[in-house]
Amino acid sequence: MFPDVHLAESFAALQAVILVADIGINQIILEWDALQVVNDLLRDKENWGQVGLISMDTKAISRNFQTFSVHHVKRASNVIAHTLAKDALTIDDVLVELEDVPNCIGPLVDPIE
Repeated sequence: MFPDVHLAESFAALQAVILVADIGINQIILEWDALQVVNDLLRDKENWGQVGLISMDTKAISRNFQTFSVHHVKRASNVIAHTLAKDALTIDDVLVELEDVPNCIGPLVDPIE
């Protein structure tokens, strides 16, 4: 769907903040392993390219949160996100699970007690 990874990662960040806003969460810490996306979201400079427009939309939505922060993490720290993304490639429709841990990441997460 996207011609380059940077555009796809930027769109994923936008979709993440839209989802969080839609379900009523007002404090968000966005941890991303794509350093370019993190830098785009932290940068004050306007960018009118495709990625820049998506980043500006993400930042505009983020202003509505009580707290919002963006942090770069190493890819190895993001194994759960990558496992979910890989599993999502097998799904033909939009699927959002809020209460159950998806089977593909069950072994990777600690149960909440």
